[in-house]
Amino acid sequence: MPDELKMLVRGPDDPPLGIPGDGGNVLWGYKGSWVGVVYNTIDHKHVVRLVKPGTSVNMMTIWLLIDDELSKGEVPEVVDLVNSTGFLSVVNNLGHLGYGRPLCSTFAERYYGETDTLHLPFGEMTITPNDAKFITGLSIEGKSVKHKEYVQEIDWDKIYKWTKEVFQWDEEKTKQEMLLGKEKQRIFHLSRLRSNFMGTKKLRHEGKEVTRERIIATANVYVLYILGVVIFHDVSGARVNANFIQLLKHLTRYRTTLGALSSLHTL
Repeated sequence: MPDELKMLVRGPDDPPLGIPGDGGNVLWGYKGSWVGVVYNTIDHKHVVRLVKPGTSVNMMTIWLLIDDELSKGEVPEVVDLVNSTGFLSVVNNLGHLGYGRPLCSTFAERYYGETDTLHLPFGEMTITPNDAKFITGLSIEGKSVKHKEYVQEIDWDKIYKWTKEVFQWDEEKTKQEMLLGKEKQRIFHLSRLRSNFMGTKKLRHEGKEVTRERIIATANVYVLYILGVVIFHDVSGARVNANFIQLLKHLTRYRTTLGALSSLHTL
């Protein structure tokens, strides 16, 4: 919660600013809601942080999947695997995305988590799957990740099992890579993912073997990198939640769609 000095001054009997035209009859919890806090701050930057598309663009240019130079990018097998998931369209669309700070602030003010809609002066509206499709380029058709298959916080034993399966890491390597200071956290560092897996094309150009296991692991990690950099951007801009490794089990089984991602976002 922001400091009281950063909030607009209101008397004890004054209605909260930004209350809907119906007096709050539908959204009866507005006064104590997070959107009410946002609306009643002097400057929204104290409670809302906008993630600029440029941040994701810069992060993705550090690890290019396709590049004309022989020493940059990944081998065609990795490109094909990542392309089969449907995620490349998200990366390709990044350069065309723009945003307006006043518009984003307005949407932040008027978004109600209780109904998952935007309450604007002309009425109520929401973001539809079609809107997300046009913005991201992701498909809205395909198999979804079932809620019962996805858990909010996976056990460490499963993390060790799945990192072995999708990254070819043993338990000790996983523990080492997931340290945040001296504490083990359920996160992967994006910079470490890059340093561990980037450069299959360079390896092959140098005459070194790029094994099938390395190809699959690199494709898995690149998808996780896209999730952390573009789709589920962490405010730190430096890490990705380890829970998303659950998605990578399905990498070669079906194409990722907005339906799959939206089901995770609501968990």
